[in-house]
Amino acid sequence: MKKFLTLFLSILLVFSLSGCGKTYIKVDSFYWQNQSNYDNIYYEELVYQVTCEKTTVSNSTPVSNDEVELVINSGTYTVISKSAVDKGRDMLYVQTILQLDGKYIDKVNDNTELAFNDEIVSTCYFTATNYKPLSSTKQVKANSLAIEGDKYQIYAYEYNYEVTYKGDNATVKFTEISDEHDIINADKVKEYKGATKEAYLDNEMLLFAPRGYNLLNENTMAVHFTSLDVITQTTRGMYFTTTTNKENKITAVTLNALGKEIETVKVMFYLTGQFTGSPIECYYATKTQDRNRLVACYTTLYGDLGYLKYTLKEIK
Repeated sequence: MKKFLTLFLSILLVFSLSGCGKTYIKVDSFYWQNQSNYDNIYYEELVYQVTCEKTTVSNSTPVSNDEVELVINSGTYTVISKSAVDKGRDMLYVQTILQLDGKYIDKVNDNTELAFNDEIVSTCYFTATNYKPLSSTKQVKANSLAIEGDKYQIYAYEYNYEVTYKGDNATVKFTEISDEHDIINADKVKEYKGATKEAYLDNEMLLFAPRGYNLLNENTMAVHFTSLDVITQTTRGMYFTTTTNKENKITAVTLNALGKEIETVKVMFYLTGQFTGSPIECYYATKTQDRNRLVACYTTLYGDLGYLKYTLKEIK
């Protein structure tokens, strides 16, 4: 019997999101917007180093797995965001590229090494003023770790999908390229009626979303919304929130990135509902000149393999 321990499509925020509220998300900080020359004014490319860690900033208790270990030889996460105008609408375009080269070490079977090379590319268009999604795509070429009997195996899979929005509805077109071991099972075309009727964010714009808020607001901020999970073919709930100290004040956390100390604020992403999973722990810059950039984040790996840590290393 096969037991899958980790699916890399889940490592990078392929979880989806609940909420209540108005049809679209209200943002309160438009540093990327310049009405006089909007389509040429905003461009940013952020490059993150991706590593495997045993602890996070807020959780100093190491996780461990006695049977298998994950080693990242090289990992890069690139985020390109820029302004665009279409049919008179001010839009933002965000592209993400995750590239991982690594291996699993099977400690039970003579430290056998199982190498993998993954690449996940996403794009998303949404309006600049209220985060209304217009379309998104994802191309996944990745590997899953599984155990059969007492031995670990690597199973490769590849797929693409496109999400388009019209009115309150969303349409997903899914293309399976290869899936030898039936890891993925999704409809080729699926309609979601009323998906964006309440507060909604597209899954591919999640990490960008907190950048549109005043993260050092005196009170705890919580933004609730829904989003599609294309793989499980469900609409689920989520929220992201800042945290306060005992005096009920937002506290800054200083992290080292780009070769310097950067003041950040912690933002946590949570799923709501029956299957909440593990939250994503993120740190966004607080100074005006740093434009609320994501400085670091941690996503949990299944099977007590640790955390993938994304650390900002370059701004282009």
